[in-house]
Amino acid sequence: MTISIISTGEQLFHDDLYVNFPELDIEQYNDTYYFALDSGILPEEEDERKVKIVLNDLLTNWEKSVEALSNESTALLPIDFSDQYVGALKVRRKDDHLTVHYSTYRMDGGMFPSFMNKISFDEEIFTSKKSFTISVKDFLAEIMRERDKIEV
Repeated sequence: MTISIISTGEQLFHDDLYVNFPELDIEQYNDTYYFALDSGILPEEEDERKVKIVLNDLLTNWEKSVEALSNESTALLPIDFSDQYVGALKVRRKDDHLTVHYSTYRMDGGMFPSFMNKISFDEEIFTSKKSFTISVKDFLAEIMRERDKIEV
């Protein structure tokens, strides 16, 4: 797993969040537009520093969501925020392991990353056929590694 903010030198807050999940054959450049506009964190700011703070908060919420999973339950970990949809890792716990898929959900009007635990993901549009299994411990370590790379 790799999640990092990159400088494209082009349009601000567009195609500047590099996301790579090799086990799912996903490598993409997502927008940080909704990170910059997030009204739940530093609502008066819209800059690169805020984007990093919101991404750090999002990954912390991922960690909390995975830690809270009971056996046979599922969590959605959003990473791709758009006006029409949200792309998320769909993780299901089975004992000490997680099965991970990538899914997209209809989200007309978008959502802010800090609202991750307040939004209902109703209509699944797509789920990747690929998945992988990883221990909870290793997945949490990957989240923490990516979060710790963010220089706020």
